[in-house]
Order: sequence, then structure tokens, then C-alpha cells
Amino acid sequence: LHPADQAEVFTELTNNKQESLIQLLTPEETARVFQYLEPAQIADIIENFERPIVSNILDQATPDVAADILRQLPEKQVAQVLQGMDDPDDVLALLVHPDETAGGLMTTDFPVVRETVTAGNALDLIRIRPELVEDIGGMLVVNENGSLVGLLGVIQLALARPTALVSDIMVKEVTSIYVSKDQEEAARIIEKYDLKFLSVVSDMNKLLGIILVEDVVDVLEDEATEDMYKISGMGGEKLYGSLVNSVFRRLPWLYINLGTTLIAALVISMFEGTLSKLVTLAMFLPVVAGQGGIAGTQTLTLVVRSIALDEIQPGRGFKILIREIALGVIHGFALGIIVGLLSWIWKGSPALGLVVGLAMTGNIFVAGITGAAIPLILKRLKMDPAVSSAV
Repeated sequence: LHPADQAEVFTELTNNKQESLIQLLTPEETARVFQYLEPAQIADIIENFERPIVSNILDQATPDVAADILRQLPEKQVAQVLQGMDDPDDVLALLVHPDETAGGLMTTDFPVVRETVTAGNALDLIRIRPELVEDIGGMLVVNENGSLVGLLGVIQLALARPTALVSDIMVKEVTSIYVSKDQEEAARIIEKYDLKFLSVVSDMNKLLGIILVEDVVDVLEDEATEDMYKISGMGGEKLYGSLVNSVFRRLPWLYINLGTTLIAALVISMFEGTLSKLVTLAMFLPVVAGQGGIAGTQTLTLVVRSIALDEIQPGRGFKILIREIALGVIHGFALGIIVGLLSWIWKGSPALGLVVGLAMTGNIFVAGITGAAIPLILKRLKMDPAVSSAV
């Protein structure tokens, strides 16, 4: 099987069978499977393994995968595993960077050549490790100080004279990102410019690593999942995760929702006399409230997504609010007229139709304003807009 399929089978096994299977695999085979598993899952599997076994496996893994796994282990175990590795330097270079940054996402395993080298010598470097060129389609070029100065494609290299200098045939414009930038920013740059990879540099433009597009796909998926959970008031949960963890993540939001619904019930109780005189009004309460909830969630989802993708420019929040107010008016009238006419025909009362129609119009209008305003206000307060949830 392909390692990705092996990983899928592996996750279906019990813990004891997983441990037994790893004992039968070579460190290289195990490392290939681990490449397609979640780091937290791997950490749970290898937590009880002897440190030399873990060190041998991580020696065979790519530095970025090894670093992601080690970040999930206790500090004491990390030190023991690193001591047992044959070549921990590349992994250590990645561990110093926070997990959510470009530095935490990058790999240090990529082809690089100095600008003073000839094309013939650069080709010799590719022949030594051709697999490194597959991911980026060429080689990154640095100067004598290790600063990024260009990119050399395989085709350019193959067509050049063997005696030509790399500096004369390289492309000098290379998109890069600072090592301390957020990984979401790296994902946006790769998506915007349709890149195969993104170079990671220090503040002094020294080349530190690269971020591959396959790693960015995982980031986008994780960030989208995180925002979806927050909008639903759930936090990060797993379908088969801890029951206690799920309770503590969801219950606070349910308490908040309980509070808001009790306020709504208090408002309704203030009109108990009106409802007792015209019981028909109670029939339309869930209709009006439900439509308002849906309209508000539609606006909320659109605005939160636009903020997450950095589509809302500074100073444009008021324009978005005006747009949503206009939509609220249009939708409110469109739905209000329909529900007003239906209630008039159903109950034979034009006054009831007018009341229900106006209620629907007002509710949709307020829902649109609220759905747009809450995430924009939270963004201005430097808070995560995703927590402005449907709750």
C-alpha cells in the first residue's frame, strides 16, 4: 500500500497492535507512515516506546515531521530523544520556532547553491540528491552570507553552458516570508501567487527554509476547521475524543445561549396579556425568530470568512455594515410581505398580517446589522472574530 493508505489502516488498529506492528517495521518504513498521521496521534503511540527506538524513527523522518512530533512530547522526553538521534541539528533548528509561525511550518531539507558556482557544478549537486528538486523544480540561490538572492530552475540549468555562473542565469525575484510571520500569512501568499513553495528568511534575509504547498493545504484545513468550531461554540474537538473534554468545551457556550434565550423569554412575558388576547401571535413567534437567526448567521459567516481571508481592508468596515443594512431591508420586506399575506389569508385578519409582516421585516433588518457588526467590533478589539458565534 501507499504510505498514506498504510497510515489509514494503522489508525484503525488497537494501541497494542500498533505497537506490535511498529516493532516489525524498519525505522524508515515507520517514518514514512508517520508522515501521514497527526503529530498528536503519533505522540500518543510512541509515548511508551524506548527512547532509542523513537530516536531511530525520527532520524529517518524529514526534519519538519520530526519537529512536529517532538513538539507534542514532554520536554524531558524531547531532550532524551534528541540526544539519541544521529543528526538532530536540523530538527533543533525548527524547534526554536513557535508551531503557528512560518518557521514552525518550514522544512530545512531543500536544494541550495551559491551564486558563484558554475552551472556544471550545480548540476552535479542535483545528481547527488535528485529527490530534493522534485518538490520545488529547481534550486534556491544564496550569496556568500547565506542571504537569498535568486531561484534557479532545472530547465534554465540544463540549457545553460557548464561554465556559466549561477548568478548570470538565475531568476532574481523570489517571493519569501519572514520566519516569525503567522502560518496563515504564508498560506495566503502561496495561494495568491500560485506558488509550489515559499522561501522562509530571517530579518536579515538569510535563507532558513522553505514551506511546501502540501504543508499549506494542511494549515488551511486546520484553520478552517478551527473557525468552524469557534463559530459553533465548540472549540477543538475530535469525533471520538474525550467525553469530558467535549462537555467542558461546549457547556460554557450553552450556558451563554441559555442566558440569551431567557432574556428573550422575559421580553415575551412582558406581552403575556397581548398573547392571551390573540393566541395566534404565538404561532408566528418561532417563524419570525427562526428567520432572524438564519439571516444573522448568513451574514456572520460571510463576514468572519472575509476577515479570515484578509479580504476586508482597513476602513472598509462601515461600507460593509451599510451593505448588510441594505440587504436586511430588502430581505426583510421580501419575507415580511410574504408572511404577512399568508397570515392574513390564513387567519382572515389584515391587522395580524401587518403585525407579523412588520415583525419579520424588523427582525431580519436587526439580524443583518448584528451579524455584520459583532465580528467587525471584535476584530477592532483585537479578538478572534470567529468567537462571534451563532450562539
